[in-house]
Amino acid sequence: MKKAVIYVRVSSKEQSEGFSLEAQMDLLNAYAAKNGFEVIEVYKEVESAKKGGRPVFAQMLKMFEAKPGLHLLVEKTDRLYRNAYDWATLDPDRLSVSIHLVKENNVVHRESRSHEKFIHGIKVLMAKNFIDNLSEETRKGMYKKLEKGGYPFLAPVGYKNDPVTHDVVIDSEYAHFVKKAFLEFSSGRYSLSSLNDFLYKEGFRSKRAKSRPNKEAMKRVLTNKFYYGVMNVKGKEYPGAHEPLITKQLFDQVQGLIGNIRKPRFNVKNLAFASLMTCGHCGRSITGEEKRKANGTTYVYYHCTGTRGECSQVVYLEQAKIERSFSQAVARLQIPDEIVELTKKALLESHKDQQTYSNSALDRLNCDYKKLQTLIEASYEDKLLGRIEHDFWERRNGEWRRQQKDVLEAIDKHKRAQATYHIEGINFLELAKNAHSLYEQQPIEQKASH
Repeated sequence: MKKAVIYVRVSSKEQSEGFSLEAQMDLLNAYAAKNGFEVIEVYKEVESAKKGGRPVFAQMLKMFEAKPGLHLLVEKTDRLYRNAYDWATLDPDRLSVSIHLVKENNVVHRESRSHEKFIHGIKVLMAKNFIDNLSEETRKGMYKKLEKGGYPFLAPVGYKNDPVTHDVVIDSEYAHFVKKAFLEFSSGRYSLSSLNDFLYKEGFRSKRAKSRPNKEAMKRVLTNKFYYGVMNVKGKEYPGAHEPLITKQLFDQVQGLIGNIRKPRFNVKNLAFASLMTCGHCGRSITGEEKRKANGTTYVYYHCTGTRGECSQVVYLEQAKIERSFSQAVARLQIPDEIVELTKKALLESHKDQQTYSNSALDRLNCDYKKLQTLIEASYEDKLLGRIEHDFWERRNGEWRRQQKDVLEAIDKHKRAQATYHIEGINFLELAKNAHSLYEQQPIEQKASH
């Protein structure tokens, strides 16, 4: 009897408490019975969609390495892979495993035809694309909140995140320590270490560990513009709607005393293909140098960063030769027209599966919203009839309203990600089809960046 392994996965802790795992197990056990498989192991995993390094997935890979020739039964592509690394490590050619994607009615194994493997790879990338779309919509929401003065991250010490309004408010337990830190340091009588000692004696403890804060933590507090009302996120500043703890004048005074804590960055000219290659002999990175001839013209060549003795063969390559090699490599990536059309068809079919998944998720989210609305209406009636206290009703109603807001945001993200799912995949194919001609039209800096 053929031996098989079952792998089931859900994308959140909440799903694991529902019927998703059970439904997957029923489907895969029925498939195993119908096709004469003996299931020797079942791997169940609860993991977030984008997080890599899944422990159960890693255990399963070790089993395939130790026992070649097994069959893997899984519901569909996006249950198995969530990133390109998963796809590369679970390679049928490397592990000698046959992957049965039951809902897709497809089996991928070492002897599969090249175009079947190609289409399978496209489906993996499209599953990742869907998750990336959700992530992108989340980031958009975060930046929209920043532009409106909100702070979508964990509040710094001295503030706290309000669980109902999602605003950042002053934390009375720690705010006075932050104010004192700025005032005392502005006097010029303290170093970072001595200020730390002073505040510790005053009762200041780290917020999480409740222990003595270190010197670097104190430096982060004293250089954080958030305390006078400015939010600095990835180098861009946004005016905050939160209440400042100090004035900008006091902040600037402290910066003059603390000095410039950031190390200067040297202005080194970026060469097109630097950091893109490694030496085939010693594994060190390839660097570039620009030289000037006596007649004033310049030329660029690349070489291994290892010196002779450290690397057995230090070779010097002209930039023009490297550019030609990259061009030849891009030319080999061109996809034949018949494969493009075949893949477009597969993408459209895959989009139907993804729509089914999204519609299921949207149904669940709409159901959650209705349940919360029922609780809100029932609790309001209980309040009117005097069954519950007003303060209790106000707290619970605020929490349910917040949960409804989160559900509506999740619904919106799914709808927007779903809208571009297969269109972006087809655009990607057209781009790949014309990759070489587009590459040749670019200036050398753009060639290296792409």
